[in-house]
Amino acid sequence: MNPYISVQIIAKENTVFGEKLFRACLGSLAEADYANQLILIDNGCSQGVVDSWMQFRKELVGRGVNTLYLPYPTVQRSDTFASLRNMAMAKTDDETDFIHWIDTDEIYFPEKLTAFKKHLGESPNLAVQVLPLQHFMVVPNMLQEAYPKDVVYRYNLNLGWGKGVHEQIQNRCPGDRLDYDMQYLHFGYCRRQWRIALKWLHYDMIEHGHVGHYIKEWNEDWKPGQTPDNIVSDRLKISKPYTGMFPLALDNEFGNHLLDNEAEWVAYLNTLDSDEFWVRWQEMAEKAGSRWGATADWAAVEAEKSQWQLI
Repeated sequence: MNPYISVQIIAKENTVFGEKLFRACLGSLAEADYANQLILIDNGCSQGVVDSWMQFRKELVGRGVNTLYLPYPTVQRSDTFASLRNMAMAKTDDETDFIHWIDTDEIYFPEKLTAFKKHLGESPNLAVQVLPLQHFMVVPNMLQEAYPKDVVYRYNLNLGWGKGVHEQIQNRCPGDRLDYDMQYLHFGYCRRQWRIALKWLHYDMIEHGHVGHYIKEWNEDWKPGQTPDNIVSDRLKISKPYTGMFPLALDNEFGNHLLDNEAEWVAYLNTLDSDEFWVRWQEMAEKAGSRWGATADWAAVEAEKSQWQLI
């Protein structure tokens, strides 16, 4: 059996760094004989990201992939990831055997996807496919951990997503939940750390409608010397050097910077995107006596003005 696979992506990339990750994500998929359908839900991307999509879309169509793009603002802005994924699910081709959900900061090895597709076709009892995610921390050559993640589901008409932030599949098919040894790479935590802090504030707003958790935590339990721009540095300390290969599409975007140390990587990121928001955030903290919790509401309000484009 040669299974029909619908790859589904939701995107909200607005930084140059995010655009480069997105290009690597799409580039690896375009190189592979894997997807039969590729759906992109645009939740408010930059024009550069849209242009990249249009470029790769031509290549994908040329390879016989059925592509579908739901542009913003045709897609009404949503902070609920499950609702966005359900938009994609509603556009799934009828003949689909499996849906594969991919985030824009996740990169696959195209040469491994062909064998993986064969495996899916030879697994009639498969309901959920688990793959090992390689989770990089702060810099793209330091691996914090590898952990299993459910990423492929056998398709049925009742399949859907629930919850707001850490969305979960609902009404999945009965059958086996299998592991398969095909690593893929996650670089979402290789952004400037203050952008990660903003992302966490965004999650708090989605789930609770306020950032009270961080107002409390950052004032009472904030470690001495810690700021929103070093909140995951402790994770970097326990990370290990990555000794594997990088997909070609990723290397094409970042080249030798994939081997940078932290200082070099931060300097490189600053050549891509402005840190003006971080400068303002530090000024607010200084006015508050370095009480970062007192700045959480300000940061959330300011980020909302741009519809959280900084994350």
